[in-house]
Amino acid sequence: MLLLGVLAGCDDSPPPAAVEAPAEVTTPAPPASITPSLPSPPEPVEVTGLSLRTVGADMVFEKTTLTAPAGPIRLKYTSASTVPAMLHNVVILTSGAEDTVGIAGIDAGVDRDHVPAHEAVLGASPLLAPEESAELLVTLQAGTYAYACTSPGHYITERGVLTVTEK
Repeated sequence: MLLLGVLAGCDDSPPPAAVEAPAEVTTPAPPASITPSLPSPPEPVEVTGLSLRTVGADMVFEKTTLTAPAGPIRLKYTSASTVPAMLHNVVILTSGAEDTVGIAGIDAGVDRDHVPAHEAVLGASPLLAPEESAELLVTLQAGTYAYACTSPGHYITERGVLTVTEK
């Protein structure tokens, strides 16, 4: 015990220094206004509308050329066939692939609307009976594209050219 008392009394450290509080405590003023830096909302995208129809009992489209600016294109397609058993579709293709895709459409069969799984196919409607309509949406860059009906044998005469221009 004596040892503890001696050690306790041998503390040579100086007493803690007195700390003075500042005379006045101030809080910084908030900024006048806070403007969040949010990204600008995207500009609305304009979709170009086109329409296309078949012609009566013939295996042709009423228009063999279509033109649209680059970007989204909504094509409204109507079968105006006068033959109840004649089904039509429209397939947007890379230019020059009409014959290859038309032939492949035969093997694709009616369950796939005669639309083959082919890299040249950019968009397609289902097969339509007379007076049925469908819309398809494709986004295309400037260039020349083709469109054709891939119902068996139709691609030979039922085709056209879609020219997409710079905006």
